[in-house]
Formats: sequence, C-alpha cells, structure tokens
Amino acid sequence: MCGGCCRRQPGAEGGGGRRPGCGAVLAALALAAAAAVAFLEGTAGGVSYAGEGWMHECAKWDAEGGRFLASTFFGAGVAELRAGEAEERLVLADPDAAGRVALGLAIDAPRRRLLLVYADRIPRFGYAALGAYELGSWRRIFFTRLDVPGDSTFPDDVAADEDGNAYVTDAFGSKIWKVSPDGALLGVIENATFVQRPGRRNNFVGLNGIVYHPNGYLLVVHTSGGDLFKVDPKTETVHVVKVKGSLKRADGLELLSTTRLAVAGMPNRLVESSDDWQTARVTGQYVGPIHRIGSSATVKDGNVYINHIIGFGIGKKKTHVLARAVFSPGTARGVSYAGEGWLHECAKWDAEGGRFLASNIFGAGVAELRGGEAEERVVLADPDAAGRIAAGLVIDAPRGRLLLVYVDRIPRFGYAALGAYELGSWRRLFFTRLDVPGDSTMPDDVAADEHGNAYVTDAFGSKIWKVSPEGALLGVIKNATFVQRPGRRHNFIGLNGIVYHPNGYLLVVHTAGGDLFKVDPQTETVHIVKVKGSLKRGDGMELLSPTRLVVAGTPNRLVESSDDWETARVTGQYVGPIHRIGSSATVKDGDVYINHIVGFGIGKKKTHVLARAVFSPVAEA
Repeated sequence: MCGGCCRRQPGAEGGGGRRPGCGAVLAALALAAAAAVAFLEGTAGGVSYAGEGWMHECAKWDAEGGRFLASTFFGAGVAELRAGEAEERLVLADPDAAGRVALGLAIDAPRRRLLLVYADRIPRFGYAALGAYELGSWRRIFFTRLDVPGDSTFPDDVAADEDGNAYVTDAFGSKIWKVSPDGALLGVIENATFVQRPGRRNNFVGLNGIVYHPNGYLLVVHTSGGDLFKVDPKTETVHVVKVKGSLKRADGLELLSTTRLAVAGMPNRLVESSDDWQTARVTGQYVGPIHRIGSSATVKDGNVYINHIIGFGIGKKKTHVLARAVFSPGTARGVSYAGEGWLHECAKWDAEGGRFLASNIFGAGVAELRGGEAEERVVLADPDAAGRIAAGLVIDAPRGRLLLVYVDRIPRFGYAALGAYELGSWRRLFFTRLDVPGDSTMPDDVAADEHGNAYVTDAFGSKIWKVSPEGALLGVIKNATFVQRPGRRHNFIGLNGIVYHPNGYLLVVHTAGGDLFKVDPQTETVHIVKVKGSLKRGDGMELLSPTRLVVAGTPNRLVESSDDWETARVTGQYVGPIHRIGSSATVKDGDVYINHIVGFGIGKKKTHVLARAVFSPVAEA
C-alpha cells in the first residue's frame, strides 16, 4: 500500500472534512493476514500429507527405508510417509506409552533402530521415557523410564553417539539423561552452565534440540535463552558456544556437516563454525510456513526439510508439512524502533534529510526516525486529516516535499485526499480532496513524475487520480483492463502500489489479482505486463533501476524486466518477519528495506520494524 519512485510535487490548498470511523487501509490487513497463511501454505515446497491429529513433533528421513518417520505427539507413536504417498501410515504404537506424548526421535542407522522420547501430557511434568525399536519389524528393544519420583521433567529430544549411547534432553529441568545401547540409565548430565539467566521466564523451555558431533561431543540448544552448548559426554564439561546471531526459539537440530548445523524454530537457521564449535555464526535463515511452527530438521538427498509441529484441517486427518528449506543469506537485519500505535503503513528513506519517514495509520500523520535513534518523532499531523488514516507516501526530492495519502476509516469508503508538505518546515503546500459524493473509494499509494504530477491509486475502485504539481485534480484514469477477473473476491484490494518509471509511464500492482500494469499517464492506455511468477498480495513498490522493481507484500519479491516492462520475471523473494506483514519498500545506501505494517508491544509505544531485505533467488520454471 505504499509506493513511489521519482519523488516530486508542489501545491495549492484544498478542502478538509472529517468523519469518524474505524480503521482504514485495514481491510487490507485482515486480508493480508489470511493471505500470509495462504501464501506460506501453498509455496512451502517439499512434502505435504494427511496424518492423524493436530501435532507431529519430530520427523527424520530414513535413507535405507526410503521414508520419513514422524512422531505423532498425542498418538504417542510413529508414522511413516513414503515417496509419492499422500497419507501417512502408522507403524508404531507402544501400549506402554498409551496416554503419553511422543516427541523427539532419532534414527540410529548403524544399529537399524529408532529412538523415541515419551513425555507426560501437559500440565503434568512427572513422566519421562525412552524407547528403542527395530526398524522394519518394529520389535521393541528397550523401554526405559528416566524420571524419578517427585522430579519435574519434560523430556524432549534425543541423539545417539557412535557407540549407541543415547542422550535425551530435559526441556523443563535443563539436564541430559544418558542411556546405554541396551537401555540402562547411565546417569544425568547436570551443569549450572545450562542456565545462563535466572528465572522461569528465561528457562520456560530449556535444553531442547540435540545432536552428536563426530568429533565426540554433543551440541545442545536452549530454546528460551537461545544458547548453544558444546557438551563432552565423557567428562560432562559444558562450554557455551559463542554464536553471532540469535538462536532464541530454537527447537530441533540437524548436523549437515562437521561445520554446519540446521536449527529448526522461529525462524529456522543455518549456523556455521570454523573452529570446532568454540564459536559459530548464523549464516542463513528460512521462515517457511511460520503459522505451523518449525520443530525439527532432517536431510534428504542433500536438501534440508523442516517438520512443522502443527497440522491444519477440519476432519480427523490433518494436513502436515515437511518444507524444503532454502536459507536466505544472513539474518534478519534492519531497524527496529518504538513508535505510536499499532500500524505504520508506509516508510521511505529521505536521503537529504538522513532519516526514514513513516506514515502513522491511525495517527493520520508522519513520523521520522534518524540513524541511531530508538524512537520515532512525530513531524506532521495535519488538523484537516484528523480522524482519518495516513496511507501511502512518497518523497518528491526535486521539489523538496512529501506527498501523503489520506483515507477514511473502515467501514467507510467515502473519503480520499492528498496532502503535500515542505520537507523540513512541514508547511502545507496543498490539501486536495479526490473523492466525489456517492463514490466508494480507498486511496492507497502515491507516485510522482518528473514534472511533479502525482498519481494516487484507489484500491477499492481500481482507478488512478492524477493531481497537478499545484494540487489541482486533473482527472481520473479508469480502464476496464484494471479488472482482469470479475467479482469482489478478485478485486477486494485492487490497484495498490505504484511507481513512476523514468521512461515516462507508471507501474501499478493489483493486490488481489496479482497483475502488474504499465500505464501511460498521457494517453491513459493500459498494458498488462506479462509476469512470470506470482505477484498476488503485492503491496507497496520501489523501483531500484529501470529494469528492477521491488514489490513489498506476502512475500516480498524482486521483479526484473529486459524489454521495458512488456514482460517481467520474479527473480527473488524475501519473507522477513511475516507476522508483521510487509507493506512498503525503500532504498537506503543501496540496501532494500521493507516496512512492516504491524507493530507489536504492550504499552502505548509499539515496536516497529524496517527489515533489510536479502532476496533469495527464485529458480526459473
């Protein structure tokens, strides 16, 4: 819902007007939240299948058996999924574990057996067991109770060393049980180092994912604290691995090589070490279908697959997902800051002013954020826009001004205005009403051409208002081509992000339909850009060069054209903090930053995020 490009505009004065209401541009928000789920569900890549129950905690690839094996949580068993099959098959249900939950599992390939952790059902924390089963026949080899009377435990994950010893983490008590190859409890590794920060909040979920390293030690992650530990199982010494990057909310682990580790969680991370895990660095990130929550990782044919603990569906069988992870380089970076209200629709970098400028939706104004500052400062609140919503904005640099779109609060769709303000003094240059009586509109984004004319999209009516540099309404660009599919569903949010191309035309995205249009503002002719790849749920845009365009949304996309935007192709994708919903893009020092519409926090000030986007390549079909 925010775009721009060339940055321009001057002014005259227009009317004001008020009307109370509820939130605007927010029709978009509900749709975007649902769309986030739909997108992630449909593009995870990997394996989706029908299985019993809502939750599957852990899944591993059994290379010799040619199948995935997954713990069924409340089913307290194990199911297999073979290549090409759409439904799992239950292969293990130990009667001694009835009424418990099945959690972490490990395939002990040299001994052709499976190790499976059993725990109590919450809110009980008194039961812990490890079972070992022969792969193929599923004959039980041992079933060992790990808990002791009066102990509060929650066993979670398991790993096996080269001798067949098993190591089980206790997420509640932050300790590790050691079990012999024949099922004898050999002891418990307890160490104060496992608790780096006091208090239940910092240790609510303690030791969790665990792997055995061929150099003879264990790597174990602490979920709440985000710490990674290197544990010598013989001496029981514990070393804190100094990790550059956060591992908070980490879950299951998978060792990809002696130097590379996949960490499932929120998000999923790739971690690397060059000094035998004395130190390490987060080098990649994969979000995937975050509404399901990544809980374990495994490798099949050289690819990392993330099991997601939550299944979805209406009937008894739920759809479960093993998503093939493509890690984006680096970790999520950018700018987080405290700001007024829940929603900031659009943010742009003002290079001359050395600051980000963001529209505050319900504040109906603009805030600035300067380098190194942790809190925004309100710089613009036009009294004629009181009770409205501030949506898209663009910086018209040649004319040293900012253009800001105002809209009605939902459920009203009768107000549309464009304001122009002098950067620095914030003197108003013009305030122009765009709506006409009886019109249903939702103005959203704005761009400026080299002459200073402004173009405002109407997301509800799929049209474009044209406003002169002085603020006069010059006309409205309407074209049946803007509606490629009939019906409100396909046009609930229509024309949205807009940019002006230096070759003299506009590029405009249709959010619900995913269409990209090339519009000649002089002749008002409209051409559909044939895009290879989906732009559905596209929002604000930023032109990086005459051939490269960023489309914020769910997900954020990099689009390229080699023929002056007759055709184009989606060449990159960046997900970022999807629970916040990407809504606009801007460029600072050569890097793309994605503004996220939703802020989070408990007090009056919410934490807002401008994430630096690192686009993962999208393979050409």
